[in-house]
Amino acid sequence: MGTRTAAERLAVPSQDGTPIALWKRGAGPALLAVHGTGADHTAWDGVVPLLTDSFTVYAMDRRGRGASGDAPAYALEREVEDVAAALDALPGPVHLYGHSFGGTCAIEAALRTQNLGRLVLYEGGPKPPGLRLFPDDFVARLDALIQTGQREEALTTFMLTAAGVTPDELEVLRRQPAWPGRLAAVHTIPRELRAFNDYGPDLARFGAIEAPVLLVTGELTEPRRREMFERLTQVFQNARVAVLPGQRHAAHQTAPDLLAAALRDFLLADA
Repeated sequence: MGTRTAAERLAVPSQDGTPIALWKRGAGPALLAVHGTGADHTAWDGVVPLLTDSFTVYAMDRRGRGASGDAPAYALEREVEDVAAALDALPGPVHLYGHSFGGTCAIEAALRTQNLGRLVLYEGGPKPPGLRLFPDDFVARLDALIQTGQREEALTTFMLTAAGVTPDELEVLRRQPAWPGRLAAVHTIPRELRAFNDYGPDLARFGAIEAPVLLVTGELTEPRRREMFERLTQVFQNARVAVLPGQRHAAHQTAPDLLAAALRDFLLADA
């Protein structure tokens, strides 16, 4: 299923002029994939070949990593504008997938486009106002590790402490081709954690999203985090949950076949 043809790199200018790289493969309806914290488009390399027989997959490099540009000042708002610019630039309607912090960027962008097909969020999106998931001293510790050149220590600390990754899963991630990209982007982790802590939207806003929504979660994800995420079904007009057996927060790399199957089932339903 799918092909492993070389990806074509495209560049879409964001609202502030920052070039955002998209890596295109496949044929069929457009599917834009937005990766999470501490990654780039290569984190999706295991999933893409499983979908390219049915979709034109555009895997994004979010700003500050991969082939995308950046800006001197960082704000979550710029990330949202990046995803919205990509959605509006692609042939539509565009299916939109966001993982973790990429899901936060994706759901906000979904409110700013008329070019949305279906929306998939894998353990990412809005959170209740006032909830701070990452202690300030933890974020400061990551900053200190990065500033002293301990980039891999910062990355593994983030993975094991904040991303819900087990030691066994971390070893799987270390062996993936995406690991060097994660190390290269490690300096972007603290700014995203701070932005997510400060982010607290009125959840009722997302009731305006008319597109069908799939909320993907891992069976073994920490129960409190999983329950908070699954409660988002109450926010949308048309949403359901897909649970990935035996998985946590990184199925795109630990079980890409399971994630791809869930996406195909949802995106091709009634097609």
